[in-house]
Amino acid sequence: MKRLSAVLLFFALSSPAHAALTVSTSTTQAGRPADVTLEATFAAVPANVKLSLPPGLVGNPNADGVTKCPVATFRSGICPASSRVGSASADTSLPVPVPGSVYNLVPEPGEPARLGIAIEFVGIPIVRNEASIALRPDGGLDSTIATLDPGPFGLDGLDLTLDDTFMTLPTSCAPATVTLNGDSASFTPTGCENVPFTPSVAAALETPQRGVPSGATVTLKLPEGDSHVKRAEIVLPVGTTLSPGVANGLVGCNDAQFTGAGCPAGAQVGTVSFDTPLLGVLGGKVYFGDGFRLYVVVDGPGVQVKLAGDVKLNPDNGQITTVFDNLPQVPFTEFALSFQGGAKAVLNNPSTCGTKDLSAVLTPWSGTAPKAASASFTIDGGCALPAFAPGLKVSTASTAAGRPAGSMVMEITRPDGAEDLSRVTAELPPGLAGSLKGLAPGTPVGTVAATAGAGDAPVALNGTVYLTGPQDGGLAGFQMVIPGKVGPVDLGTVIVNASIKLRPDGGLTVQTTPLPRLIGGVPVSIRSFALTLDRPGFILNASSCAQQAVKATLEGVGGTVAAVSAPYAATDCAGLKFSPKLEATVGARGKTGAGSFPPLKAIISVPPGQSSTAIAEVSLPPTLGLDLKKLSKACAPAQFQSGTCAKTSQIGTAVATTPLLDSALRSPVTLASPNLGDIPGLALQLTGAVTLPLFGKVTPPNGAKGRITNAFTGIPDVPLEKFELTFTGGTTSPLKLKQDACHGARQVVIGKLTGHNGTVTNLTAKPKVIGCPPTVVVKRKSGKLKATAKPGRDGAKIKSVKLGSKTKKGYRVTVKDAAKETWKLVVRVRR
Repeated sequence: MKRLSAVLLFFALSSPAHAALTVSTSTTQAGRPADVTLEATFAAVPANVKLSLPPGLVGNPNADGVTKCPVATFRSGICPASSRVGSASADTSLPVPVPGSVYNLVPEPGEPARLGIAIEFVGIPIVRNEASIALRPDGGLDSTIATLDPGPFGLDGLDLTLDDTFMTLPTSCAPATVTLNGDSASFTPTGCENVPFTPSVAAALETPQRGVPSGATVTLKLPEGDSHVKRAEIVLPVGTTLSPGVANGLVGCNDAQFTGAGCPAGAQVGTVSFDTPLLGVLGGKVYFGDGFRLYVVVDGPGVQVKLAGDVKLNPDNGQITTVFDNLPQVPFTEFALSFQGGAKAVLNNPSTCGTKDLSAVLTPWSGTAPKAASASFTIDGGCALPAFAPGLKVSTASTAAGRPAGSMVMEITRPDGAEDLSRVTAELPPGLAGSLKGLAPGTPVGTVAATAGAGDAPVALNGTVYLTGPQDGGLAGFQMVIPGKVGPVDLGTVIVNASIKLRPDGGLTVQTTPLPRLIGGVPVSIRSFALTLDRPGFILNASSCAQQAVKATLEGVGGTVAAVSAPYAATDCAGLKFSPKLEATVGARGKTGAGSFPPLKAIISVPPGQSSTAIAEVSLPPTLGLDLKKLSKACAPAQFQSGTCAKTSQIGTAVATTPLLDSALRSPVTLASPNLGDIPGLALQLTGAVTLPLFGKVTPPNGAKGRITNAFTGIPDVPLEKFELTFTGGTTSPLKLKQDACHGARQVVIGKLTGHNGTVTNLTAKPKVIGCPPTVVVKRKSGKLKATAKPGRDGAKIKSVKLGSKTKKGYRVTVKDAAKETWKLVVRVRR
């Protein structure tokens, strides 16, 4: 920056010139001190002068041995010789050129430098002009004389020579153009291959603590006299990442603000220190720009340098690369960027201890090859990883047994500094379930709130939970969609999927896919994760008031596994109704007589909103016996346990409907022995959107009047509105009628049902007999035969009776009933 000021001084000297312009240097060696001579001739004396010097051509107002002359002294007296930085020669109306001097003046407030040009006659200044200096965005200097004083002898031309103790040529060998009031002249430095370029880089941290937000300073260093830096690419160590907490309260800055009035204060993320031989140490600020940019503003007296850098994040490991390109040709010895620390730190230290290497590639304006530089820092604090001890909390808005919970919140927390979470597997207790009935994939069912990042101010991320179709072979799934935008930082959308599976005990298991570790190159490092399921009617409490627990298996990214649990218990089981109903049918046409093997259907129904069934014990009428020979076809234990029972062991079907699902669950009824020596029972594998295994223990009748009893115990706490168990009958059925079902006293099916709420209900039902033939009477009355019919037991209303021809055994009679059954019978005439 000192050289910038010197360039500004040089501009001031050139300000009086106008019209034809030439420029020459005592040497063309790039980057070397040189006498710089400007020669201008004027067709007419200009009222004002603006001189623009090329970037890189600098003068040093703070050069060794050079002092600054106070402006008041310059205007009224003679400046000391130590402030003289060049000579002048004016072409006037006099016969010979009039000599003069160029002085380094004390700048006015808001100026980086000021030059004074004094035309002297017999050693006495007779004309004085002052040039103010301004720095352009490209690093070049503009020198302006607002009102030019030509002096008493007029001004036809002016030659200025700035001494090599003051001036230094650009370090670029591109043509350098000087412009004076629209006229221009150029010179071209040479020998850029001889310009030294030996940059270095240094790094320092606010804290060497592992895995925490930390302030950091990166410093580029360059010996005085080296080529100016054109491009700087800085690559931070792997593990040093952007801290999510920086986004808390951060305000973005766009290009228009940066190039215009300036970035808002809320966008500041650090400071800059710029040490230039020209002006000394200048300070400034670093701002976060939209689209992951860094805006650097260096401020000094009358000087403002604006630099824009691009920040690139490696999507695989979060490594940060920052690139500043086309830097202005301004010399510096140190350029330090310091990023803020504390809760809103920009950077997060690596999560592992040891020496971490930073690298830089710097490209000179001289055009020679880029140079690599490196630095390192050590992380040696907090190296002992805290125990992986995540926590789990679960709550419901209502705990009323068997009724809607209103909402359920499951929150997982991880201590700061501990191993990051990788996957969550949560096991809900039986009965605490979600109703999928009527919900299409894409239906929102809740929200998710997460905090991410290390330190005291992790960033908060909020999103929506949607229901999905089956995932990973499960019943359904969740998709958590979390917009990753906090303030001006937009990392894109975070998506976490989870499968929902029904366990054999009727509980749900929710398992996430691996949690994202990086989003857009920024580490997520989830500290807490709260899932709230609050769609009305979606979550139902268990019917049981027993003390239970929500269990979770939490996996860390390093392979550590933690098992955690949170208590859960429904309440007010006494207020939960349980009034099931029992129905039954038996028989079919031709399968109602003694010795036949009739179909049998038992139906248990529970009104919506009541307790689910824990035990269902049903005893058949004594008229139904057990054919022990058929038990030999039961599925053997080995086949049962391997799931390879033959179809010959299937004796019926089962259908269950639940308010949680749109479709019913179905299963064959298999006669099976789970263990050697066991009496065969009824094995079910209710399958649909989920699979629910049940096994019914069969107890043979005790004596001639005993009843066959089947008991399904341990039924999961899943609400089943209707459960139909059907024995198909026929020769494979083990159920055999001891007497004709169409005649004799009716007998009942006895049920004993226990709800998960503890309520026991005893039921009886008279089975409806299917397939009993009508009773037909044929009589002769008044010489004519007439047939009449009455429905058989539980039969439909008779629609028509038709008397047919006579056979040896009687008359043919055709009967049709309201059930569209047609019966063809042979009936003798009753006398």
